[in-house]
Amino acid sequence: MGLILPGWLLSGEWRVRFSRIQALPSLLLPLGLVLIYSLATLGGPGAPLAALLPLALIPLCIGTAPQLPFWRLAQVFVAACALVGLLCLGHAAWRTLAEGTFRMDYFQYIELGKWLDLHPAYISMQLNLACLLLVCLASQPGYALPKWATYAGLAFFFILILLFESRMQILILLGMAAGGLGFLAIKHRRIWQTAGLLALVFASALLFMAADSGTRGRMMDLVEQKELPVRKLNNSGTAVRRYIWGHTKEIAFEHPAGIGAGRFQQELDRRYRQDGFPNVGMNAHNQYLETAATAGIAGLILLLGVVVWPIVFCIRRGQWLYAGGMAVIALSLLTESMLQRQMGLMTLAFFYGLFLYQASQTTPTAPEYHFS
Repeated sequence: MGLILPGWLLSGEWRVRFSRIQALPSLLLPLGLVLIYSLATLGGPGAPLAALLPLALIPLCIGTAPQLPFWRLAQVFVAACALVGLLCLGHAAWRTLAEGTFRMDYFQYIELGKWLDLHPAYISMQLNLACLLLVCLASQPGYALPKWATYAGLAFFFILILLFESRMQILILLGMAAGGLGFLAIKHRRIWQTAGLLALVFASALLFMAADSGTRGRMMDLVEQKELPVRKLNNSGTAVRRYIWGHTKEIAFEHPAGIGAGRFQQELDRRYRQDGFPNVGMNAHNQYLETAATAGIAGLILLLGVVVWPIVFCIRRGQWLYAGGMAVIALSLLTESMLQRQMGLMTLAFFYGLFLYQASQTTPTAPEYHFS
């Protein structure tokens, strides 16, 4: 932010920027959310204004830009995700060679991105976004990358998401594959070819989970819905999330105007200690519930506006892939408190401004997707 904000202030062309805000008033929604958070936290601990400031300013910087190199930014993001994936796999391979014994857990879940301090759910969300942007790039006339390389990139991101073992992101990935291939089947009338590709995607995922006990166990946790004593809950899984969500909903109903960011975590920790929950300090792992408890009904409405309006706007403009990108983020908020981590907050802020800007540059007609 130390570089972005001064650059935005010194760039000039204020008439163009104000006209952009008039054309896209939704760029101010994140600013309203930050202000509501700050008002709810006044007089209490954990004032979030400084931490949440990028959420308000980055969409304004991106969305009001006179000219934005969208496709160049998309290429950089996809390349960066591929590079991070290669670094993670390379480091896991180096650890294996250094110890002289193959350990699959080095290539999985937390261990895979641990040395870069990557949260499995957040990096998987970005890999899902990279898949969508790669399809966007491949759909552009004159795109330089051969089709086989595009498929190879999608396969690489697919494998990485499975290795990081984020349940929600794996479900999102399979949903995107089904939705995207279904769209192509309807558009190009290649029903049997598309059905074969879809079967291949799901069969590959099932075979991977059958071979990998870690991924299989985490996905089966969604189906089994085990009920465990509070003292035996760990820091991951559906059981612990259901427990935390129950307390978060109670706090939200008790404080319809919001309890404030710092006071919310204090109250949650108090209930943890009262129940004997071992992982004191865990956040709500659901941004919608946490916002309702922290910033009240007004904050929840603004958050819903931030994630839902770009989807509606992009669909109206016929930009289904951009709408899909925002849907990835919206669904990710169901199982993670993204505004409590800079990686999640910056992802939301960046793509909120980016997709709104690019969709606003198009006429409200369905685009032609050449990728198939």
